[in-house]
Amino acid sequence: MNLESIKIFCDVAETKSFTKAAQNYFISQPAVTKQMKQLENYYNVTLFDRNERKLKLTNAGEKFYPFAKELIRINDIAFQEIQDELNKQNHRLVIGASFTIGEYLLPQVISEFKKKNTNIQIELSIGNTPSILEKLNLNEVDVALVEGVFQIEKYDVHKFAEDNLIAICSSQNKLLKKDSVELSDLLKEQFIVREKVSGMRKIIKNELERHNMTYDKSFMELGSIQTIKSAVEANLGISFLPKTAVERELELGVLRNINVTGLNLSRDFWIVQKDTEFRKEIVRKFNNYIKGKNFD
Repeated sequence: MNLESIKIFCDVAETKSFTKAAQNYFISQPAVTKQMKQLENYYNVTLFDRNERKLKLTNAGEKFYPFAKELIRINDIAFQEIQDELNKQNHRLVIGASFTIGEYLLPQVISEFKKKNTNIQIELSIGNTPSILEKLNLNEVDVALVEGVFQIEKYDVHKFAEDNLIAICSSQNKLLKKDSVELSDLLKEQFIVREKVSGMRKIIKNELERHNMTYDKSFMELGSIQTIKSAVEANLGISFLPKTAVERELELGVLRNINVTGLNLSRDFWIVQKDTEFRKEIVRKFNNYIKGKNFD
């Protein structure tokens, strides 16, 4: 068994094709078949079901796949750490972040971190929480900073901050004329929200359920916080957004905070990693920096 065989195994598992794996590694298909057979002989199992019209993993192959990915990841870490030490190259840190964290919290954090660690190259990938966690699973990011609800028990997690969501409307919205606004008043408005898988949307749904309420109208779904802010400013509806994301608009008066009786929307910000002891030194430094920072 060698690491190259494990890499090819993962490629075959992901492409479901010996031919595509051969093309990706610039070798012949018989060479791929030979390496997979050697791997199966080493573990004394059958890794691929070759009787189906479409190639797929056996139960043994499914169990082996995550171990194979972890072996490749650990080897990549070891190689990069050694090369960095030998060549004194810049350390590379790839951060995955959900939208609010990536767009409103991390720019300042990264700037401060780079001042303390000048020999680093930082790459930032921004998306919703499920997509960022998927990138973490595929080893496309070193660390994920996400919010909302997910399967915490699958990962090594640490809460580093808490975020408050507020109800917002345009400066022309009729709700501002009321002396007090109840949650039931909001249900008469058009809700402008992110996509269904967004953490924000789940929090809003949970808060309504806590008050035994449901929203019967169809949502206006928009793809980014900035687009939602523009739609609310145009008085197309109301939304619930992180306070950190609308501070400038509130100061300018183009958006207004709706003080809703009994409304309590908050979410936790998490550092998320795979549960493993093998991590790049720069990742350990970044984790410690985030954990020691006060975000209040």
